[in-house]
Amino acid sequence: MAVALRAVDDLLGDPAVCVAADRALQLVRSRFDGERWSDQFELLGGNAGIALGALSVGDVELAILAVTPYLHRAEPTASGVQWEVRAGMPARFHHISHGTLGIVQALAAVGRAAGRSDLTELALAGAADVVARSEADQEGFLVPHSDPQHKPDLIERYSYGWCHGPAGDAQVFRLLGAVTHDPAWQALTDRCWHTVTQSGLPRQV
Repeated sequence: MAVALRAVDDLLGDPAVCVAADRALQLVRSRFDGERWSDQFELLGGNAGIALGALSVGDVELAILAVTPYLHRAEPTASGVQWEVRAGMPARFHHISHGTLGIVQALAAVGRAAGRSDLTELALAGAADVVARSEADQEGFLVPHSDPQHKPDLIERYSYGWCHGPAGDAQVFRLLGAVTHDPAWQALTDRCWHTVTQSGLPRQV
């Protein structure tokens, strides 16, 4: 709501809307428990989303507050790091909406805005974990939904969309390319595009 109100204020210059946006941001700050805002600890319902929202309204201080806990809660893996996405949940999700790449998106964006190399380096470690999980050939990019598989009786192992698939992964790789100026991230973006366009969707459905 703060993001929407600030956007309206930017367009219309309405003082009442500006006050409401500030009040919304104060409410967000007041509900921080020192580590998170809820059981969720990812982009759609947790710290990473709050960080990106804060950045979009120019509140870098709140954005840093939101991503700092990721520095202490990163779990080392064979290829990088990952995070718990909901308190007590054994599965580790890999993609943008609820998983590692959503946290990577926030860390990279805040790291760039705040000039914090430690946040950028952690973002790269998270991305490295996900990249190492790709099960596609060198032309494509396809990472499982989660490990161990979350609700395997209900959720398919692979997705192709924004939430848990290469359509979303590509957005994070594009940001990492802009932050690092490393052409390898554009190559990964292209591999995501290849997988999406060669998936058989929407014809397959």
